[in-house]
Amino acid sequence: MNRMQLLIFASIFLNLPALAQPGVPAFLDGADMPTLPGTPFAHRRAWQDREAAQAHRPLPGLTDAAAALAAADFANLGATAWTVMHQDITVDLDATDSQVTTDSLLTVHVTDAGVTSLVFYGDVGESWTVATDAGVPLATSVGPLGSANSSYTVSLPSVPTADSDFVLQLHRVVKLACGQGFQGFLQCNTAGTYRWMAGSVGATPYNNAHTPFTCALHIKTAATDVAAATGLPKGVETLPDGRKLWHFEQPERSEHNDAFAVAAYQMFQGASQQNQPIRIFTTNDYSGNASTMAKFVSDVLAFYGAHLAQFPWTDLNMIQLSPDFGGGESFLMGVFAIESVFGGAPDNQGWEETNSLLSHEIAHQWWGNFVAPQGTADVCLSESMAEFSSCWYTENALANRGQILTNNLSFAYTVAITDDKPVNSAAVYSAAKYVDIIYHKGSVVLDMLRREVGDAVMTQALGDYTVKYGRDYATLAQLRAVVEAAYGQDLTWFFTQWFSRVGLIHAQVSARAIHQADGSWTVRVRVVQPSDPKIKPYRFHLPIHIETIGDPPIDLAMAVSAVADTPQIQEFPVPSAPLRVKCDWQRQLLRKFVVGTPGDVNLSGLVDGSDLIDMAYRQGRGVVHTYGSGKSFFFPDTAWNELYDLTVDGLVNGADADALNDWFGTEAEEF
Repeated sequence: MNRMQLLIFASIFLNLPALAQPGVPAFLDGADMPTLPGTPFAHRRAWQDREAAQAHRPLPGLTDAAAALAAADFANLGATAWTVMHQDITVDLDATDSQVTTDSLLTVHVTDAGVTSLVFYGDVGESWTVATDAGVPLATSVGPLGSANSSYTVSLPSVPTADSDFVLQLHRVVKLACGQGFQGFLQCNTAGTYRWMAGSVGATPYNNAHTPFTCALHIKTAATDVAAATGLPKGVETLPDGRKLWHFEQPERSEHNDAFAVAAYQMFQGASQQNQPIRIFTTNDYSGNASTMAKFVSDVLAFYGAHLAQFPWTDLNMIQLSPDFGGGESFLMGVFAIESVFGGAPDNQGWEETNSLLSHEIAHQWWGNFVAPQGTADVCLSESMAEFSSCWYTENALANRGQILTNNLSFAYTVAITDDKPVNSAAVYSAAKYVDIIYHKGSVVLDMLRREVGDAVMTQALGDYTVKYGRDYATLAQLRAVVEAAYGQDLTWFFTQWFSRVGLIHAQVSARAIHQADGSWTVRVRVVQPSDPKIKPYRFHLPIHIETIGDPPIDLAMAVSAVADTPQIQEFPVPSAPLRVKCDWQRQLLRKFVVGTPGDVNLSGLVDGSDLIDMAYRQGRGVVHTYGSGKSFFFPDTAWNELYDLTVDGLVNGADADALNDWFGTEAEEF
């Protein structure tokens, strides 16, 4: 290995300052770099940030020990001292007041004798009054619960017996101001087309890890408004004062099935390919696109039905929200999303955004609603699985891998080693880089698992997984067991290195064209993983794409073992003289590569005219974009290839062409 090779190897693998130049972007050292504004990736990232802020906060007091109480069809949830089994909620919206009033009937099941009080939690400043079903007021005390929540303790008039039920009346007032709701969904009132958006208006027990309940939701609105909610619409009635009362029923148990929105909606009903009702709640500006949306949702459900499992619910409501909502959120039998995606159609620019956002939220009907993560270390079973499913869908529907490619952080893993967390770490739930780790890395890792076992095995495994853990809480270990059973091989190595460790693959790749004595040709490929305490070696299959002169390209795979500082070499016969060798050219692996011979960007074994041509073709590619005030922004250019970035600055430009000229005529070392 010559000096240039050593410098590149050291600067990337060992984090030494070699090759450092003025203006080298900080992302190469794992520091933050903002995403280029206005790009589709920036929009999707903003949606993911918003969804993460809404959905991934743990319940106060949630512990893995408490989470372990859940079991199939919630059968063992009775192991908690008490839980809410059903909530009948009437929501009263007053257009002249910035608040929502709920009157709920809670059916409480007590498992153990000796319960003297119940503790709920909610926003700071809420008003709560509680009574028995006969109307007898109960004593309620309020205590602090962090900076944003309060605990509400209800004293029972008598000690209930074990395995008994009783009903409480709860009167609750919540002030709404389009701010962050305390759990799971935006709660606000707004003017104009959209009147109200709210979520988790029911009562949430504080000291239980998982509290799924069935729900009936009744929403009082102005006479001209329309309510849309999760669950089954059960009609509307006109009240004596001229206002409307909208009824929805959720027969399935869920932790979050009491979300709704009120707007000047029109409701369009279509059907899935399995004839499940699909309802599109949209405003007048987008109503003309409702049939396109219903067709899109049907296509997504059909794809997931073939690759995940059949849609588990009877209905699905798609509910449009205001442009300031910022993204999407999925509840059982209900998806809420920003209004712009409801205008998406195959012939306009919003179609990619419609596909990526809504297919992610629809995937939550399986991951998070049908099969839910059991503990904080299993959150990847919701968000990573939903994003992976979305990428799988868009890869087929849009005939490109753009979504998974931009998730693939081999562009530049911007999570510093000090901030990185394993995907299955309980600490990832509150990590600063949660979106990078769970949405991006998590989805790519699951996609790599799919490619490791094959589409057929992955489909069988996910079907078996939903059968076994549907209407249940599951763990990552249980997913691994199901995939192993379908695959017939132990996958501990895969789950350990990708879910239980930080980082990604680092490797030096080299290739040589060998002209044999008998006139035949072979390609020899070498892979070396560095020895570094911070960078562990990985086991993986390296996809290799070989282009030859006069024959079709050849696609092969090389098994690479998890060993450091040991060259791994394999030789492949080819029918004619090889022109270029591409290692993982479609970025299926989460990795960073450097080339063994600087300048041999196409891995032919020689820095020659073909490298100059390929370098010219790559000009202007990069993961860094500078504009405005001269700041550098991350831009996930799917055609960027780090092997062409000889100056290690995140750009392929004239400086790289100059560096290549310095190495012109160099031959790869023999191996």
